[in-house]
Amino acid sequence: MIEDIRKHDKNFNEDKFLSKVNQLYLMIIDAIKEDDLESIEYCVSQPFYRNLLNEYTDNTIGEDVTILDTKIVDTQLTGYFITIFVEIKTKWNDHIRDEIVTLTKFNDKNHPRTIAICPFCRHEVTSEDGNKCPSCGQITDMQNYDYLITRIEAK
Repeated sequence: MIEDIRKHDKNFNEDKFLSKVNQLYLMIIDAIKEDDLESIEYCVSQPFYRNLLNEYTDNTIGEDVTILDTKIVDTQLTGYFITIFVEIKTKWNDHIRDEIVTLTKFNDKNHPRTIAICPFCRHEVTSEDGNKCPSCGQITDMQNYDYLITRIEAK
């Protein structure tokens, strides 16, 4: 499975990737707690971000979260996308939760719909925009896009 990922993402490092998943997961939880979803917009897909905005209209998460285990359980390499499914086991006070975190990365930098997130205003930028953010006008380096969280669901 990891070798399949490396065929399409030659710099892929499983340990660093899983560490990043843990960090992003906790960032999302903190953003919900602090009612600051804007702070995570750059690391999640726009549909997932809009879903978070609709689901969490207040900071209803008051529990401490500890990550117990994280592992890659599946991959999907289709067309222009690399999708990695990660099982994350967490402890919320005394309750154990198993969730699947889905992350997707665009696989082909030459695809006309390659998307990056503008580091200045966090707006989506496509190569069709000429790498210029349509919102703030800044030039965005399309080679620096990364895996975005597209979904978190109970296992």
